[in-house]
Amino acid sequence: MQGVLYWDALLFQYSGFSGKQTTDRTPADRIRIDRMKKLNVLVLLMVLSLAGCGDGRPAVVPISGTVTLNGDPVEGVTVMFVVEEVADGYARPSAGKTDAQGKFTISTYGNEDGMPVGKYKVGFIKKELLSKAPENEYSENPEASLKSIKYKWHTPRNVADPNESGITAEVTKNGLEPATFALEGGGDIETDGVMANEP
Repeated sequence: MQGVLYWDALLFQYSGFSGKQTTDRTPADRIRIDRMKKLNVLVLLMVLSLAGCGDGRPAVVPISGTVTLNGDPVEGVTVMFVVEEVADGYARPSAGKTDAQGKFTISTYGNEDGMPVGKYKVGFIKKELLSKAPENEYSENPEASLKSIKYKWHTPRNVADPNESGITAEVTKNGLEPATFALEGGGDIETDGVMANEP
């Protein structure tokens, strides 16, 4: 802000509004002052245009990709990217959701704006609620939420957490590598946080 005020004052000083009389100025003086006015207007506009920037956000690259499950495109999978390594250390997660063709477009700061260049850990999740949640699910009374909650995992449960999935990707200026993620498995049933095949 101080920089803006400085250039504003400088513009005022050289703009011919300093309160001095102009009757003693020569034609050469008027040309010089006119040029100075134009220069300072340009500089002021540049400073003002930069005043709204500098939020620390790195540039993003438009990113899209595809998810398949057991060889087929899968709809409704949330794809999550967690920063593993970026050039400037700005660690903000990114996410997208697949359509009927298994395609996704990633958002970081705004709708489908892309991702910064860097290395990422990737997670995938799609699970379906098979049972109705208890009416008093969040009640402090333990007996009010004894009804079992059952989910079906369409995607493999072990790839749901980006930090534990073991799947990584890299964003370069040319896009996402790899751009296709082929998942295998899924279909497990989870009841009250316990998988059907767990003890």
